[in-house]
Amino acid sequence: MTVAVALVALIVLLWVLIPLRRPEPEGSDARALTDEADAKKRAALTAIVDLEDDRSVGKLGDDDFRVLKRQYEAEAVAAMAELDALEASGTHSDDLEAEIARARHAMTCPKCGATRAPNESCPRCGAV
Repeated sequence: MTVAVALVALIVLLWVLIPLRRPEPEGSDARALTDEADAKKRAALTAIVDLEDDRSVGKLGDDDFRVLKRQYEAEAVAAMAELDALEASGTHSDDLEAEIARARHAMTCPKCGATRAPNESCPRCGAV
């Protein structure tokens, strides 16, 4: 009887542990790191655009705006540096690089170069 219980326990243990030993698909960690860095970058850039909007309508004072803008700019730069590091390590795909370039282009005003939300008018000069 104890041999049967031990045999069943061994089978259950193997059934639980074998899936844990399977390797993850190639590049899944790199993709997750890249997606996380890209999300941080987008969040920081969007926050800067929101700050500019809040300041323009009087919800945010100039001193608070400068402090918060510096903070979000630092976050965006850190995320971009992380993306650059991932690219340099070979874990960054060309497709993602092209997407980032398109996003950077879409968030830059063609007239004054200010950061803006994609497909919206520029908060600084009003260009679309």
